[in-house]
Amino acid sequence: MLELHKKKNPMPPSTEREKIEREIAVTDEKIDDIVYGLYGITDEDKDDNR
Repeated sequence: MLELHKKKNPMPPSTEREKIEREIAVTDEKIDDIVYGLYGITDEDKDDNR
């Protein structure tokens, strides 16, 4: 995740930057899912906090 941000930050708006931003979003979602699993947070619990 940190490496993706390092690659993205100096880039001007471009297709490559958008690709990296999508990869960051997918990676962030995967991290969230792992953390939710570690703490036993269900989909219902997540929905209650949104």
